Amino acid sequence: MNNYRCFVIKYLGCTEDKGYRARLTDTRFKKSVIIGRKSTDLTYQEQILKWLEDKGIKMIGHAWNEISGEDYYFTDDFETQIK
Repeated sequence: MNNYRCFVIKYLGCTEDKGYRARLTDTRFKKSVIIGRKSTDLTYQEQILKWLEDKGIKMIGHAWNEISGEDYYFTDDFETQIK
């Protein structure tokens, strides 16, 4: 069985002064970042994947948790940090 690094994406609702956001948590380095929704032609998931790719992290797998409403993205990159 292969080992992968996991990123958890939890979607946050709007507030009175902030639009849609998502918390991206790196389970390996225990760091989180909030990514705001930008109005583009990309879906929110595509924007998050592009954000990770811009950091040099390529995703190779995906899972969806129907109970918690979270996305899980997987990579075999164990070195590159998100911050």
